[in-house]
Amino acid sequence: MVSTVTAFPQTAEIRGIHPHPIRETGSVSVFFPRRMYADIIPSDLLGRVVARVAGANFSAGLHDIALPAIGTAGVYVVSCVTADGVHSALLEMLR
Repeated sequence: MVSTVTAFPQTAEIRGIHPHPIRETGSVSVFFPRRMYADIIPSDLLGRVVARVAGANFSAGLHDIALPAIGTAGVYVVSCVTADGVHSALLEMLR
């Protein structure tokens, strides 16, 4: 029998973004492989930061982090910035 081994991520990674269906808010699920400091930064497609969500030390594991009201409908980039690098995902806000 052959088993598949999934590599354990060595850096933080965004596992999902969940927009609130009625309001301009939502949450982002981020996995941290170990305790680390991270900033969660949503920006528009031109790179302009629309909010600084979290700047804190996170314990290892999966965290759901609330996103603030972004404002207008559109496509945004949500980035998780750590000392190990940047992991980003797209968020589409419909209004």
